[in-house]
Amino acid sequence: MNPSKWTFLENALIAIAFFYLLFVLFFKLEVVDEESADNALISFSSFLPIIAVKIIGLIIYLFSFRLVFIANSSFKFVENAKASFIVLPLIFAILFPELLVRLEAIISLLLLSSTLLVLIQLHQQTNAKGILFSAALLHGLALLFNVQLLWLFLFFIASIYILRGIKIKDLLVSLIGLFLPLFYYVGIAYLLNYSNYHIDLNFSFTKIDFKDNWGFISLLLLFVITAFLSAGQTFISRMKMTVRNRDQLSVYYLYAFGALLLAFFSDSFLSVACLAIIPLSLFYGIMHKKFSKVWILDSLWILLLIFYVLVDNAWLKLPFLVTFA
Repeated sequence: MNPSKWTFLENALIAIAFFYLLFVLFFKLEVVDEESADNALISFSSFLPIIAVKIIGLIIYLFSFRLVFIANSSFKFVENAKASFIVLPLIFAILFPELLVRLEAIISLLLLSSTLLVLIQLHQQTNAKGILFSAALLHGLALLFNVQLLWLFLFFIASIYILRGIKIKDLLVSLIGLFLPLFYYVGIAYLLNYSNYHIDLNFSFTKIDFKDNWGFISLLLLFVITAFLSAGQTFISRMKMTVRNRDQLSVYYLYAFGALLLAFFSDSFLSVACLAIIPLSLFYGIMHKKFSKVWILDSLWILLLIFYVLVDNAWLKLPFLVTFA
């Protein structure tokens, strides 16, 4: 199939997904989910009007994955991958639209995406203290919006080892950057007599609630299969890349694993699992350019997305759709 047709199918998929996401967000989703605020030291969603939460959440969510595009443009993991990086994030948001009103989770997503963008610049840098401090500072800011991300700092340390090896000075700089936002938060909270110091880092196996209709199940199944295919294809493509790109992709793999592992033991699965979409969006962009039959995948996305829309809204009063819904 001609590459221009690939582009048409991809653009059609993105357009359908984006406009349906807007419809769900502004016309179907009514209640602000405050689950993510339970693990946040700083909360905005509790006092912002619902429409502001939705608009700000959507903008921050989309910009978080704009940073993935910037990372690819800077380090050339794959050539000419433009819109591909936004496909998985859009599908994930359609499957779980309540994520976009968890403003604290979305802010932590943006900060972690920024952390990764800064961190991968560390590769073989001789004078890396500034990069380390900036990356750790961003990770520390993310903690203010989801304290359970402290566990992901273990993967931050492992990433340093992958990119340049670990030195005591690097660890000290990283720890200072990590805890500096928390230090300022505690100081300001004390001066303002603000008593929200509760930090819950306990593990508890999470319960995940899914919609029980075939439209959701089929789209979720394709999402999971595509995520695995993307990770696998990227791993194969990684073997032919430069040492720098291989190490940088290893960091993304590490954070994907860490986010998913933490999500299953977090009391807020969705607020943590969304962090894995950052590396998965990069992997999908790489796969989309390398996969020779990608038009089949794009077509399947469009068909299942349309099926999901019909089932989710029961717009067609056909017997099998009513049964599935």
